[in-house]
Amino acid sequence: MSALATSSDLNKRHQAASRRERTLVLSAIVPGGLYVIQHLLRKGQPLPGLTPRADELVLYVLGAWAAILIFGFGRGLWKKYGLNCPQCNREFRGTAFEFVEAQGACPSCGTQVLSDVVSSNIHSAAEYVFRYPRFRAIFFLICGVGVAAMGLMVVLGFGSILLTSPFSAKRTIGCLLLILLGLAFLTLATVVGRGWRSLLTEYVVDANGVTARYRGVSTFHKWSDLDVARYASLTRQLELRFLGGSTPIVLTNVELDPDETNLSIVKNLVESCGHMPIKRVLL
Repeated sequence: MSALATSSDLNKRHQAASRRERTLVLSAIVPGGLYVIQHLLRKGQPLPGLTPRADELVLYVLGAWAAILIFGFGRGLWKKYGLNCPQCNREFRGTAFEFVEAQGACPSCGTQVLSDVVSSNIHSAAEYVFRYPRFRAIFFLICGVGVAAMGLMVVLGFGSILLTSPFSAKRTIGCLLLILLGLAFLTLATVVGRGWRSLLTEYVVDANGVTARYRGVSTFHKWSDLDVARYASLTRQLELRFLGGSTPIVLTNVELDPDETNLSIVKNLVESCGHMPIKRVLL
């Protein structure tokens, strides 16, 4: 999308891209799905005239066919139809497309993309609220404690087996893999524990800064006081630290929006209003 489009033109492109995507997905899944179903109905026996080896080869071919359609022809499909931002290259699908229809601008960077819809200066006038439902927050906290306990038991249990049992290559490899799994559980629990307070805090973000409301107490942080901004790609968490603030602010995709529209907008606010590039990290 190199030039401003109209709403009707954008809708036509979206409908065409959606039809093409559905066609690709069905063409990829249906042949393999039907073959697997008949394979199950025949209790694993190959089709008449096919050897077991040939039957297995057919499954590989159908799997490759599905991968080629989805990852080959489907790759960059929305961009081919001009459904992406000319500035940041964000694809307009799902809630991002609805946002563009309503505001006429990209939800990530605010670039005007529609000629007949005037943006309402979304990045300066709007407020974006991040608040976990109380039940989900408590559930995550309990799960964090459970995962930490399970990881600790796995590491200690299989670590002791590894140290006290007679040497065996098979046993050693198995114990090491399980110890790594336990360490992964502990790492996940650490990530949850690091932002435990954020699960119980409501954050309101706008062009002026971030307001944190925890147990009836509100604290406002100006963008000019922003000290650290980093985005964890594995957990999809945006962590902000402000001067004078002891508790980090952790923003996540609480709406479970697959396009992470609000989080993308806040990232843009961090870089435009906070004048700080976001550091990308794994965890």
